[in-house]
Amino acid sequence: MRKKEIVNLMKRVSQKFKRLFIRQQTNPDRFIRMRYGESIAEVLKVVTKHISKSGNKEARMLIKKFRTELGKVNNKPALKSIWGNICQALPSVAQIPIASVEISKLF
Repeated sequence: MRKKEIVNLMKRVSQKFKRLFIRQQTNPDRFIRMRYGESIAEVLKVVTKHISKSGNKEARMLIKKFRTELGKVNNKPALKSIWGNICQALPSVAQIPIASVEISKLF
């Protein structure tokens, strides 16, 4: 490859990552759907709704952190740790039938 071709390729890749980052920031639900699939997105919606209804501030903060970590690469240990903390802060989350099964697929 010539230098000009390499520069053009780098520009295209950079633009693609910028669009992906903007998409993640503007519509995180859509980003999660695209990256992890419909089932994970639906489970997260159910879990988030359950946490909101509970009024548990710690669990609310942790689910936000969990969703943020979903946008990062190589984050399996962090996701597992945060999910464990969510289940400790609000044990009823772990009892949502499909939640633990689907979320555990992420790590």
